[in-house]
Amino acid sequence: MHPALQNLEVINIISSHTKRGTLPALASTCRSFQHPALNVLWRDLQSVETLTRCMPGDLFTIEQGCMVLQKPPDDKMWDALCRYTSRVHSITQQYNSASMEALSSILLSCPLAPASLFPNLRQLTWVADGTCGVVDFLRMAFVPTLLVLDVVIYSTSPAFLSVLSSLGTLCPRLQSMTLSYYPLADRLVNKFSPFIIKPISKLHHLRALEVWDLGDQGIRHIMELQALQSLTLNLTVSSTWEKTVAFATPRLS
Repeated sequence: MHPALQNLEVINIISSHTKRGTLPALASTCRSFQHPALNVLWRDLQSVETLTRCMPGDLFTIEQGCMVLQKPPDDKMWDALCRYTSRVHSITQQYNSASMEALSSILLSCPLAPASLFPNLRQLTWVADGTCGVVDFLRMAFVPTLLVLDVVIYSTSPAFLSVLSSLGTLCPRLQSMTLSYYPLADRLVNKFSPFIIKPISKLHHLRALEVWDLGDQGIRHIMELQALQSLTLNLTVSSTWEKTVAFATPRLS
């Protein structure tokens, strides 16, 4: 092997400039490239479907067009999955995935603590529904290392709202959070806001927040966040709790 290829910095540079489609081949070239190439390959997930594609093919079957778990994952599969998920720094889900139900059923049998599956996750972007099928995955993705959260919801469930209400405890280091729901209406504001107000008061490292009008109680909690520098409120639908809110904190932009 060329001496340069024994330099970890050189290997990392080569891996970072390798096309994504050829990273698996690079990782299998030799041990020196295995970890750097896999780190780049798994660093930024563009869909949760990537997780199901790396699992054994005989783990699922197709019934009525849906993926269905047909046997429980074994320890070997969990070890392999954790070797990949521990490398993930960001997850982006831009659509409703047909494999989410299958992935959810797998996570229910996970022998690990929720925060152990994605121990290095820093950013989560979720533009999909918030129905029961995704709650188990989001519970695994709401980890203490999470710094940036961007959620756009088109449908929801009581279980999803319950998980959202735990954000302050599950993700205490959050620095940036954007929460949107479409279509937003008065009845939805009243329904969702209490589940958002509760965790916001515990996000002491939050620097940027974008959310709908949370009413007087919500604004009071927001104004107590000492680290907050930027606040954006969606006033498309005004809160029915308070129609007028005054901002008097010079920290906010």
